[in-house]
Amino acid sequence: MMKYSALVWMVMTSKLKPIVKDYWKEGNVNDLMKKAKGIYKNLLSEVEGVSDANPMSSNIRSGFIFLSVWLASEKKISTDDMGKIIKEFLKWKVAQSGYTKFDFRSEEGVKSFGCKMKNAASWADAHPEDNKTWKFGFNENLHKEGFYYQFSFCPIAAFCKEKGFSEFTPVLCNIDYITFKLMHANLYRQHTIANGDDICDYWLVDESVENPQ
Repeated sequence: MMKYSALVWMVMTSKLKPIVKDYWKEGNVNDLMKKAKGIYKNLLSEVEGVSDANPMSSNIRSGFIFLSVWLASEKKISTDDMGKIIKEFLKWKVAQSGYTKFDFRSEEGVKSFGCKMKNAASWADAHPEDNKTWKFGFNENLHKEGFYYQFSFCPIAAFCKEKGFSEFTPVLCNIDYITFKLMHANLYRQHTIANGDDICDYWLVDESVENPQ
């Protein structure tokens, strides 16, 4: 179970609501967001095996806000439109702040992001009570350039599958392409758990590098 944060909801929806308004033609957007808030609280309460202390938990806390809006609309806002809404939301400087501190154009930036992922993996190893958290894998010899890691378990994909929301999972997966661009990195991905693969792979390379190896 994850706790609802009124601050997270308030900050994110302050920017999200006017964007959603352009896509919601079925009624008052305030009513939609009120309904979404209740759904969001319920979604967090149903999360198992990932605690609020988990360094990766913000992915659930933020991603489920988008999921709750889609569910509140009773899927009348299409997944394609939800993708557009998220893309517009991520133009907001406040939403970008957690990503722009990493810069893949420098060796230091690549190393800093790599440390963040490895620290998250170490945290998971030290907290077996978070038994449904992301399962990391690293292979520093796979590529000459950039940074590579993978997940063999994703709690978001597992949750959405269990609850019957699998069609929305690719919307959340595609956020990666947007956020890594904020780090001046290209994401090369061949597999996602949401598509039925065994892993989600992440090969991140400085956006200026052509034909990375």
